[in-house]
Amino acid sequence: KAFLGEWTATAANQTVSATLSQEFTPTKNVLASLRASYFRENSDPGSTSSLSVTLRNPSDAALTTLNMTTTSGAWTDTPWGTPVVLVANTTYKVVVQWTFTLKKNTTQIANVDNIQLSTSPADLTAVPTASETHVALDWSPSTGTLPALDSTQPYAVYRGTVSGTLALLENTTTDSFQDTSTAGNTSYFYAVSDIDTSAQESPKSAEASVLTR
Repeated sequence: KAFLGEWTATAANQTVSATLSQEFTPTKNVLASLRASYFRENSDPGSTSSLSVTLRNPSDAALTTLNMTTTSGAWTDTPWGTPVVLVANTTYKVVVQWTFTLKKNTTQIANVDNIQLSTSPADLTAVPTASETHVALDWSPSTGTLPALDSTQPYAVYRGTVSGTLALLENTTTDSFQDTSTAGNTSYFYAVSDIDTSAQESPKSAEASVLTR
């Protein structure tokens, strides 16, 4: 559903603002990223405005904000915001905010649509197998607002020997994976993401580490 903002000033330097919000509560610890589409049009460059979508924590502090600045008169997609950590059973909210200062008889239009919250897979575990140097991974799929998962390669597995420096290892079709390319007595770090039918990738999960046998 689109959120439509349009104001026409009847006096000089009128300032108007409006806010909409929606709360949600994740059931697992996840990383989440936000994006949206917007349409802005300004009938007079002397008028000013701001339009944003913000993910806020229970203390009302901003975790990530999408600032929508293009006034092309066409729908524009924001990039995905920086992933942030969401804690299970904690209530967060997504806030849409408009603030306009307009000259007399000028109009500002700012519409927001297709707000998406993409969440990572959760509960990633990495354990060495019983008799090999291999590593077994398991996780829970994400539950964000992306479309259905891709039917051929819905998950991406990342690996590295240094935390925070992971490279794509392989795509897999199930929410478990056995890494058979590991060396013995070596520390590995893993993360996973999922991929939807539009080829959009979720944020990577929190890392899991393991020391192979």
